[in-house]
Amino acid sequence: MSEKIKQWFRAVYHQLVEIDDAPSRKALGLGLGVFLGNFPGMGPIASVVTAYIFRVNRAAALVGSFATNTWLSFVTLALAVKVGAFLTGKNQEQLQQSWGNFRQDFHFKKIFERETFDLIVPVLIGFCVVSFVIGLCVAGIAYVILCRKQKKRCLVDKTGGRGL
Repeated sequence: MSEKIKQWFRAVYHQLVEIDDAPSRKALGLGLGVFLGNFPGMGPIASVVTAYIFRVNRAAALVGSFATNTWLSFVTLALAVKVGAFLTGKNQEQLQQSWGNFRQDFHFKKIFERETFDLIVPVLIGFCVVSFVIGLCVAGIAYVILCRKQKKRCLVDKTGGRGL
């Protein structure tokens, strides 16, 4: 099992290194993909469209989105609930219990109820903050790794002043 994970990381690494673009654009694309891939339901399409809008590397955004799509959102859910509860002033235990009840008793007609809105907003705010921090960390780490691998002076790369 661990050998397959190592092979997967090597494949992702080689895909990123082989993309012909500035390290800053690749790193920002990867970070953007990780950020959007962490949101349940957002994934690859949103990362490619957003990467196009922000003019960062779309292939790197897609790789980042696939790397984190769905599985990381399950890992970060508890942290997102904690952060969202803190930022919105909600009781964390009560929010976690309500979220668990919402997931177990889910019906589409409940989505438009006021209680559901009061529950989802803190969780979405938490996901935004947690995903942003994770995406920013991934972009920074990728930038350093790509600069070292490509042996470029990254602070003066040829991105038209859009360096990281």
